[in-house]
Amino acid sequence: MLSLSSPVNAPLPLPWPLPALKKHQASKGNIGPSGRPLAFACGSVWLLGAFRRSMAKAADLHSVVVPLSMPPLLLGSGSEVRRQLLEAAGVTFQVRAPGIDERSLGDRAKDAEQLVHLLAQAKADALLSSLKHSEKRQLLLTADQVVTYKGTIREKPGDLKEARTFLLSYAGGSCSTVGALCLHDPATDLRVSGTQLATIHFKAELGDEDVLNQLAADKSLLNCAGALMVEHPTIQKYVERIEGDQDSVMGLSTVLLKQLFDRLEVLRESCLQYGPVLGRDLATWAVVGDCTNEAKPASRVVRRLEEAGRRVMKVSPYDKTGKCYEKLEDVPEQVDAVNLIISPKIGMDVLSTMKKKGIRYVFMQPGADAEMVVKQAESLGLVTQRGCVLIQDLPPLER
Repeated sequence: MLSLSSPVNAPLPLPWPLPALKKHQASKGNIGPSGRPLAFACGSVWLLGAFRRSMAKAADLHSVVVPLSMPPLLLGSGSEVRRQLLEAAGVTFQVRAPGIDERSLGDRAKDAEQLVHLLAQAKADALLSSLKHSEKRQLLLTADQVVTYKGTIREKPGDLKEARTFLLSYAGGSCSTVGALCLHDPATDLRVSGTQLATIHFKAELGDEDVLNQLAADKSLLNCAGALMVEHPTIQKYVERIEGDQDSVMGLSTVLLKQLFDRLEVLRESCLQYGPVLGRDLATWAVVGDCTNEAKPASRVVRRLEEAGRRVMKVSPYDKTGKCYEKLEDVPEQVDAVNLIISPKIGMDVLSTMKKKGIRYVFMQPGADAEMVVKQAESLGLVTQRGCVLIQDLPPLER
């Protein structure tokens, strides 16, 4: 799965003052109860009023806009601002909150980009099971965003004293928003994701005692990650500039969304040309067969995949050289796909291991693709392709 990053533009002056936000008129029943903790809500970083105040100004802020020909979206987010951004970009969408327990997922002490990627994809996974089959194409879009300060993820302040401490730390300095978008096509089971980064720079005057005393009485700061509320009439006076796309500060970079949609279309065409497994951007493969026996085709499959830029883990119950893993469950690394070139009886066990390890893609070579194996793979929800990589074309990897 490809990960893209939104380009960082030159610093942009902040267009103050901000007008009030207009609420998106979603159809009744589309918006469920939000499962998103306020600690990670991006609604605290609103710049949308200025964005929508003038379409001419909006064009200056976004070098690429979401194309109007984009299929309708199911937005898996409770963020009002994200809804308004999509509406302003001319995208048709519905809203459904994923309702997951975000606090139980990820490690807040580690990399913020990894965390928001994990949460955005967990939201997509949660919503996929509830989607009904439709003849009309609809893409699923999920997102997540956190605030960071000097590399540390900040949640919503526990009290106004902590909010004051957060704001004081920003004075004369900066904090950042780190967000992720995940775009999934349920019809093809293709998924792409990427990150958007932005940094907000503050004037030193934000740390003045009078300013902090005024802000310390405002409980609305307790609802914002890192007490970052740039739409606040007092705080906005002390925002110096923003580095990055302004809509990424709001939680949804339309530039990144355009990139992701374009990439999704490329992958879709690749799957049509090369098949539902070979056409995907799968970098790490496990070949299960007699991989070290040069007289067997499994060894040639390993070489073929490696020559095509894939990383290969060799798995063989027959190996006596110590160069292979005996079983798929012995492979310690994350595997994207499995190439089966082994007896159907062993193949059935491999499929069960794939399910347990979360490996969703299997390519079956001739002889390994018995009907019972294919049916078992389908019953486990695995994406299956039959053929021979020794004679079929393999697309170049994009990652």
